[in-house]
Amino acid sequence: MEKKSKNLPVDRKFLEILAKATEKSPPSFKEPTTTAIAEKIQEEENCRKRANGYLELLAAVAMVVEDEEQMGGGTSQPGTSSAKK
Repeated sequence: MEKKSKNLPVDRKFLEILAKATEKSPPSFKEPTTTAIAEKIQEEENCRKRANGYLELLAAVAMVVEDEEQMGGGTSQPGTSSAKK
């Protein structure tokens, strides 16, 4: 029994050290939080929305150019529009 009592303080000390070590993770090792993940997803969605907006704008410009060409306005100089005339 004396051996157990001698080992017990060592075990208790080990458990205290283990508890302190697992209480906090070291600052160099941080798993991404749900907030950080949500912010990254939101940032990617905003980029997609902006890209889709540019594509819609480009499609609208292409439709205007196509309409001008069909109405005979396609003979104008590049960089000028029949709407400016």
